[in-house]
Amino acid sequence: MISNQRFLAVVAGAVLIMGCGSTDVTSPPVSVAAGTYIMTRVNGSVLPTNISDDRSPVWINSGSLTIESSGSFKSEVTYSQLSGENFVPTTDTCAGTYSRNSKGLVFSGPTACNGPTSATVDGSVVTALVNPSIRVEYKM
Repeated sequence: MISNQRFLAVVAGAVLIMGCGSTDVTSPPVSVAAGTYIMTRVNGSVLPTNISDDRSPVWINSGSLTIESSGSFKSEVTYSQLSGENFVPTTDTCAGTYSRNSKGLVFSGPTACNGPTSATVDGSVVTALVNPSIRVEYKM
């Protein structure tokens, strides 16, 4: 069964991932617009979508990533997890700071956010890898 904390670590932390750090000092940091990015896809599937193992169905309903020009971020994910015979909706929030490098963004937050993570930026699209099996796309 996927616990709420593990789910937050996987998806709210999802907001963030892919290519931590860069030693390439010749490339400028990526440009990213401050604002709110809406979660549109998880593992290529449009929301709502199921990301669960066989024992505990979890539906991701919605999510967002807010990037502030001050260097802070906030991610939010709403999901439904099976509890008994009913799906129970839950919203988890994660906040922290970010920095930019030539590959994308590197996020840092509390342990519940799954530690430092990163994301690539392509115009108004932020793509995060939570782990090798979960890819999240946000659009402004």
